[in-house]
Amino acid sequence: MREADSRCTQTRHAGIFAFPEKVNAREAGLYGIERWEQALIHKRDRYNRRMFGTKTPSKMKVRAALEKAHEIRQFEIRLYWQRSLFFWDFEAAFFVAYIAILSSANAQDLTLI
Repeated sequence: MREADSRCTQTRHAGIFAFPEKVNAREAGLYGIERWEQALIHKRDRYNRRMFGTKTPSKMKVRAALEKAHEIRQFEIRLYWQRSLFFWDFEAAFFVAYIAILSSANAQDLTLI
């Protein structure tokens, strides 16, 4: 098997690119930090164009987007607590009903357990 083929079979995926496990010094320029930086800059620019319609958004647009994201997150947390309290209310109701059945006068006739 050629060296290039063996390198391709030993790749691991990291984000956008597939990097070989072992890279010699000659190939380090191709897979080095510069490529990661370029990929991150490209990703950031693509996100900004899709989100704000421009490569460099204004501070007001960014602040408005962050405030909206914060409001949405607060709403999600509020819903989480409402759901958990609803669940524990049902748990408490079932527990009270179970204790009431066990302590009733007809508890000897019931075979719940």
